[in-house]
Amino acid sequence: MSKKILFFVIVSIAIAISSCSNTEEYDEHWQYVRTDTILVHDKKEYHFYPGTSIISKDKWYVITDRNGVKDTIEYIEGFENIYKEGFSYLIIAQVSMPTAYMPDLYGYRYKLIKVLEEKKTP
Repeated sequence: MSKKILFFVIVSIAIAISSCSNTEEYDEHWQYVRTDTILVHDKKEYHFYPGTSIISKDKWYVITDRNGVKDTIEYIEGFENIYKEGFSYLIIAQVSMPTAYMPDLYGYRYKLIKVLEEKKTP
């Protein structure tokens, strides 16, 4: 009888754990840092890689975070089909960083959560 109860408890726990869903997919190479409100500017710019004179092949998003820090970022997951040049956007994004140093990765990864405002610039 106790083996049946133990089996039932283990199966119940396994089902409960497997049915729990996390809103973000787990990626062992990235860790969540914060959710941030970001202003995405109306024009993209070329990016200079830190410590070099190498310029990006494509133009990157120009952003200002909630602390007023201006930066360029290559990609915002879920935002590429929304962005139109000539419009600025106030968005909420999930920010993640690499869990370990990887020479081919610079900075943070951004994932769109919500567009708060879209404004045409004059």
